[in-house]
Amino acid sequence: MFIVPNLPPHISPPTFPPHVPPHSPAFPLHAPHRSPLSHQNNNSPITNGDERPFYSLPFIRYVWCNITTTIHQPSVTIMKHRHTAGGIVLDPFGSAGRVLLIERDVKRNGKMIHEIRLPKGKIEPGETDERAAQREVAEETGYPGTKIIDDLGRSQTPYIRQKKGKRTELMRHEHYYLMGLTDRTYAGMDVDPDSEEALFEVRWAKDMTHALKRLTYDSEREFIRRAMAWFDNIMD
Repeated sequence: MFIVPNLPPHISPPTFPPHVPPHSPAFPLHAPHRSPLSHQNNNSPITNGDERPFYSLPFIRYVWCNITTTIHQPSVTIMKHRHTAGGIVLDPFGSAGRVLLIERDVKRNGKMIHEIRLPKGKIEPGETDERAAQREVAEETGYPGTKIIDDLGRSQTPYIRQKKGKRTELMRHEHYYLMGLTDRTYAGMDVDPDSEEALFEVRWAKDMTHALKRLTYDSEREFIRRAMAWFDNIMD
């Protein structure tokens, strides 16, 4: 163990972090045993008569505290915004009032969860919300023939993702449209086979009341309520 002299009187020791007292038992001012160099006389250029061990100096305690604080810092938090568009698609053929849904099992924050959702996705640069909504419905459900009936408005939904030790806070801006099928021909999903979207399977709710009960997330159930209110208004 190295032995170093006292700090000169004109040099002040650094300020200690508030969570580590200057004389914490974890950092004793004097070693519990004598230094291996204690046989040297008081004129030794190494000890200069001071038996304090190297690790007990104030600035070493200060450096150590900063290192451990850095090591135990929580994961970095990043805030991101996602702008999405989608549709509540009704089937006017056959059983009128059926609602198009998608279902999957997906891993979220280290856990597998079951989701039943409305089709929607990211709005691409230069793309209108209406076009993005129809494109995403076609890609995620395999039904490209749709027509927009009315605008159901927007909402914002905050959520958190944890991945590889990084915590990401996201704000999803959702814009939904009430749509109807113009063609019942199923063309197949058009998504990356390795993506999470490829996990979706098409499901039909027999009506909007049934869809309201089956959907996983309240942010999407809110748009079903808006669609139901829209029909109530036109029936008055």
